[in-house]
Amino acid sequence: MVSEKENIRRYYAHETPDHYADLKTGLYTQIPSVMIRPIKGSHDDWYGVHYAYDEVIKTWSVPCDPRVITDITQWEKQVVFPDLDAIDWEALAKEEAADEETRANKMYSVLLQCGVYERFHALQGIENAMINMLTEPEASMDLLDAIGDYRCRLIEKFIDYYKPDIIRNHDDYGSQRAIQMDPDLWREMIKPQLKKIADLCHSKGVFYEQHSCGIIEPIVEDLVEVGVDSWQGMSINNVPMLLEKTNGRLLYHMSLRTPDYLVADLAGNLDEKWLREDARKTLEACAPSGCYFNTTPSCAGAPKGWWVLDVLNEEVQRVREKIGTFQ
Repeated sequence: MVSEKENIRRYYAHETPDHYADLKTGLYTQIPSVMIRPIKGSHDDWYGVHYAYDEVIKTWSVPCDPRVITDITQWEKQVVFPDLDAIDWEALAKEEAADEETRANKMYSVLLQCGVYERFHALQGIENAMINMLTEPEASMDLLDAIGDYRCRLIEKFIDYYKPDIIRNHDDYGSQRAIQMDPDLWREMIKPQLKKIADLCHSKGVFYEQHSCGIIEPIVEDLVEVGVDSWQGMSINNVPMLLEKTNGRLLYHMSLRTPDYLVADLAGNLDEKWLREDARKTLEACAPSGCYFNTTPSCAGAPKGWWVLDVLNEEVQRVREKIGTFQ
């Protein structure tokens, strides 16, 4: 059996893996300290976007008033891009980048929050962003291009100094019901930015993983087209159907339906038999493709010592043993 690091590398390279991946032992993901959006409390990020608690959705980390952009046609006067050259990247990488032992044994992923679209709407509010994409397409495209170019310069810094194997770029395009915008609008305005980022990563010998939550089925083949190596997403999409469509050209780094399990558990009606059957159904439909592995289940928001995680990990291990090797 090959090392777990090599096994996971094969997934990202669209080669035949040796066995069903174990991300706990073969993948290390880091969220660097630069550009992290505030998680709790009322704070501004490095663009001056103000984050605070939202009473409607009962969570922190929500961009709110006052907005940085009040007139999309004046964005060049209102947006100040952080100075990347003012950061001591060498010292920062020395302090927090993965150590040599981790690099030797695991694929090293750097996760970067607030991608091009998320930055675009954080600066002005998501309602304003969507309206502006339709009513002020030229100004919106100019701003998206500027954000995309800046994102590439930022990613290049991380690649040059942190030296990861994978760049994971966060940019949510979906909701629980559908993609947030008309797919053709996404193709016109957002897709070119992903191509720039994918091309940069590949020119540096780094895999590119696109994180995008929600339902984004209409644009998954577009991700393949621009060169995305892996999509980190959610099982609310029809993943078996998408696996067939993309036919080995995309890695699916997917969650199990953990949020649904959490809600059912908190409501007091989560049945262990159903939970096992649901997880097993998802895994058995996707894992044998060799282009799919599951994100390590999270206990975010769950009661301490959440029993569901043990059940899910048991089902993952059962499927791993059932598959054996892909060779």
